[in-house]
Amino acid sequence: ESIEKIIQRKKEYEQDSEGLLNWIREIEAVMSTNVKTSSIQILEEQMRKYEGILKEAEKKGYVLNAVEEKAESLMDHLSEVDRLNLSCQVKNLSDKYNLLVLKLKERFNGIAENIKQLKSSQKQISEYTQFILSIQRAIKELNKPIGSKTEDVQKLLQDYEDILNRLKGKKAEMSMQKVSTLPQIKELLSTHDDIIDAIENQLRRLKQLLMLREQYIGLVNEIVNFNV
Repeated sequence: ESIEKIIQRKKEYEQDSEGLLNWIREIEAVMSTNVKTSSIQILEEQMRKYEGILKEAEKKGYVLNAVEEKAESLMDHLSEVDRLNLSCQVKNLSDKYNLLVLKLKERFNGIAENIKQLKSSQKQISEYTQFILSIQRAIKELNKPIGSKTEDVQKLLQDYEDILNRLKGKKAEMSMQKVSTLPQIKELLSTHDDIIDAIENQLRRLKQLLMLREQYIGLVNEIVNFNV
């Protein structure tokens, strides 16, 4: 093999290895600025960016293979010391590349998981909001003059107790969810507690009203029976 070909191969090896190393440094710089956000739109942009970098990294894998092949072809023309140095260079470059690809995949998967969790949280917030609104509508429908019969009070009591049971069941469910620490959920939980307190107060008033009506009816019956 001619000296010219060996020199040319050495030059190609140096250019390819240097180019790959520069790309690795460039991507490491990109990864050093990790954007922390709760915006799904921004996270999706980040995900597309890292998806593009991973595709680029796949192509750089072929460059690394070429570097390794060129280094191997140069080994027979080097001294023992130079062969050792070249082997170390190639190994270091390969290690840097593989580590970077691993970090890229971790970053990409981490962003994908964040998006998944945020979408799940948004869905739960939306469903919880709709639940609170449905409870408020149900309470509004009950907020009307109470009929004169004892049965009217008993029916209203049962309706409020049914709503209270729904509220307590939902409260227990939401308290066990991971999203319970989110500001939006905390605000809804606070509203939830206020509604429970209001219904419990209303139930106490209705029970007192029912007791008074039952006492009144009992008193009227006593008077009627006494007159008889």
